[in-house]
Amino acid sequence: MKYVVAAGIALGLTIGLTGNSDGHKDERIANRPKVPGLLKLNLRERPEKPVGSKKFEAVQRSVEWEAAKTAIIICDMWDGHYCKLAAQRVGVMAPRMNQVISAGREHGVMIIHAPSGTVDMYADTPYRQRMRQAPAVKPPVPIAK
Repeated sequence: MKYVVAAGIALGLTIGLTGNSDGHKDERIANRPKVPGLLKLNLRERPEKPVGSKKFEAVQRSVEWEAAKTAIIICDMWDGHYCKLAAQRVGVMAPRMNQVISAGREHGVMIIHAPSGTVDMYADTPYRQRMRQAPAVKPPVPIAK
Protein backbone atom coordinates (compact mmCIF):
# COMPACT_ATOMS: atom_id res chain seq x y z
CA MET A 1 0.00 0.00 0.00
CA LYS A 2 1.14 3.59 -0.58
CA TYR A 3 1.14 6.43 1.91
CA VAL A 4 1.53 10.20 1.86
CA VAL A 5 1.28 12.78 4.62
CA ALA A 6 -0.98 15.67 3.70
CA ALA A 7 -4.08 16.82 5.59
CA GLY A 8 -3.88 13.32 7.03
CA ILE A 9 -2.49 10.12 5.67
CA ALA A 10 -3.73 8.50 2.48
CA LEU A 11 -3.79 4.77 2.77
CA GLY A 12 -5.60 1.68 1.57
CA LEU A 13 -7.87 -0.19 3.99
CA THR A 14 -9.30 -3.66 3.99
CA ILE A 15 -12.24 -4.52 6.23
CA GLY A 16 -12.61 -7.72 8.22
CA LEU A 17 -14.70 -9.24 11.00
CA THR A 18 -13.25 -8.35 14.40
CA GLY A 19 -14.29 -8.11 18.01
CA ASN A 20 -15.19 -4.80 19.59
CA SER A 21 -13.95 -3.42 22.90
CA ASP A 22 -16.55 -5.33 24.96
CA GLY A 23 -15.54 -8.69 23.43
CA HIS A 24 -18.59 -9.18 21.18
CA LYS A 25 -18.29 -9.87 17.47
CA ASP A 26 -19.37 -6.99 15.26
CA GLU A 27 -21.61 -7.78 12.34
CA ARG A 28 -19.72 -7.23 9.14
CA ILE A 29 -20.48 -3.84 7.62
CA ALA A 30 -20.38 -3.91 3.82
CA ASN A 31 -17.33 -2.19 2.44
CA ARG A 32 -17.64 0.59 -0.10
CA PRO A 33 -17.67 -0.53 -3.73
CA LYS A 34 -14.24 -0.92 -5.32
CA VAL A 35 -13.77 1.71 -8.01
CA PRO A 36 -11.40 0.90 -10.86
CA GLY A 37 -8.86 3.41 -11.97
CA LEU A 38 -5.66 5.15 -11.06
CA LEU A 39 -4.99 8.51 -9.47
CA LYS A 40 -2.08 10.49 -10.84
CA LEU A 41 -0.51 12.50 -8.04
CA ASN A 42 2.17 15.15 -8.40
CA LEU A 43 4.44 14.97 -5.36
CA ARG A 44 6.78 17.70 -4.19
CA GLU A 45 9.54 17.38 -1.62
CA ARG A 46 12.70 19.21 -0.57
CA PRO A 47 15.44 16.71 0.20
CA GLU A 48 18.78 17.89 1.53
CA LYS A 49 21.32 17.66 -1.33
CA PRO A 50 23.96 16.62 -0.61
CA VAL A 51 23.05 15.12 2.76
CA GLY A 52 24.57 17.17 5.57
CA SER A 53 24.93 20.33 3.44
CA LYS A 54 21.89 22.10 4.91
CA LYS A 55 20.96 22.93 1.29
CA PHE A 56 17.57 21.78 0.10
CA GLU A 57 16.45 21.32 -3.48
CA ALA A 58 12.83 21.22 -4.68
CA VAL A 59 12.04 17.96 -6.46
CA GLN A 60 8.80 17.00 -8.19
CA ARG A 61 7.69 13.59 -9.38
CA SER A 62 4.47 11.92 -10.50
CA VAL A 63 3.12 8.66 -9.11
CA GLU A 64 0.01 6.59 -9.78
CA TRP A 65 -2.08 4.99 -7.02
CA GLU A 66 -5.11 2.72 -7.25
CA ALA A 67 -8.18 4.77 -6.32
CA ALA A 68 -9.81 1.83 -4.52
CA LYS A 69 -6.78 1.49 -2.21
CA THR A 70 -6.56 5.16 -1.30
CA ALA A 71 -8.13 7.18 1.50
CA ILE A 72 -7.85 10.74 2.74
CA ILE A 73 -7.92 11.08 6.51
CA ILE A 74 -9.13 14.48 7.71
CA CYS A 75 -7.96 15.16 11.26
CA ASP A 76 -9.73 17.69 13.47
CA MET A 77 -11.43 20.02 11.00
CA TRP A 78 -14.13 21.99 12.77
CA ASP A 79 -16.63 24.67 11.78
CA GLY A 80 -15.64 26.64 14.87
CA HIS A 81 -12.80 26.71 17.39
CA TYR A 82 -12.13 28.51 20.66
CA CYS A 83 -8.70 29.60 19.36
CA LYS A 84 -9.19 32.48 16.93
CA LEU A 85 -5.90 31.78 15.11
CA ALA A 86 -6.83 28.11 14.61
CA ALA A 87 -10.22 29.17 13.26
CA GLN A 88 -8.50 31.58 10.82
CA ARG A 89 -6.14 28.84 9.60
CA VAL A 90 -9.07 26.50 9.03
CA GLY A 91 -10.89 29.25 7.16
CA VAL A 92 -7.94 29.57 4.79
CA MET A 93 -7.32 25.82 4.37
CA ALA A 94 -10.92 24.64 4.08
CA PRO A 95 -11.76 25.86 0.54
CA ARG A 96 -8.71 24.16 -1.02
CA MET A 97 -9.17 21.04 1.11
CA ASN A 98 -12.80 20.90 -0.04
CA GLN A 99 -11.66 20.91 -3.68
CA VAL A 100 -9.15 18.10 -3.08
CA ILE A 101 -11.55 16.02 -0.98
CA SER A 102 -14.42 16.45 -3.47
CA ALA A 103 -12.17 15.43 -6.38
CA GLY A 104 -10.94 12.41 -4.41
CA ARG A 105 -14.49 11.35 -3.54
CA GLU A 106 -15.54 11.67 -7.21
CA HIS A 107 -12.68 9.33 -8.16
CA GLY A 108 -13.54 6.69 -5.55
CA VAL A 109 -11.17 7.68 -2.75
CA MET A 110 -12.44 6.82 0.74
CA ILE A 111 -12.83 9.94 2.90
CA ILE A 112 -12.31 9.38 6.62
CA HIS A 113 -13.10 12.08 9.17
CA ALA A 114 -11.02 11.67 12.33
CA PRO A 115 -12.19 14.13 14.96
CA SER A 116 -10.59 13.96 18.40
CA GLY A 117 -12.65 14.12 21.53
CA THR A 118 -16.06 13.55 19.90
CA VAL A 119 -15.83 9.99 18.58
CA ASP A 120 -18.39 8.76 21.12
CA MET A 121 -21.06 10.81 19.32
CA TYR A 122 -20.54 8.56 16.27
CA ALA A 123 -20.22 5.22 18.10
CA ASP A 124 -23.43 3.68 16.74
CA THR A 125 -23.14 4.86 13.15
CA PRO A 126 -22.33 2.32 10.44
CA TYR A 127 -19.39 4.48 9.37
CA ARG A 128 -17.75 4.30 12.81
CA GLN A 129 -18.49 0.57 13.08
CA ARG A 130 -16.82 -0.02 9.69
CA MET A 131 -13.70 1.83 10.84
CA ARG A 132 -13.61 -0.17 14.09
CA GLN A 133 -13.52 -3.35 12.00
CA ALA A 134 -10.49 -2.22 10.01
CA PRO A 135 -7.32 -4.08 10.99
CA ALA A 136 -4.52 -2.08 12.60
CA VAL A 137 -1.80 -1.10 10.14
CA LYS A 138 1.68 -0.01 11.17
CA PRO A 139 2.53 3.26 9.39
CA PRO A 140 5.72 3.34 7.31
CA VAL A 141 6.99 6.30 9.35
CA PRO A 142 6.24 7.25 12.97
CA ILE A 143 3.10 9.40 13.07
CA ALA A 144 4.28 11.25 16.19
CA LYS A 145 6.84 13.11 14.07
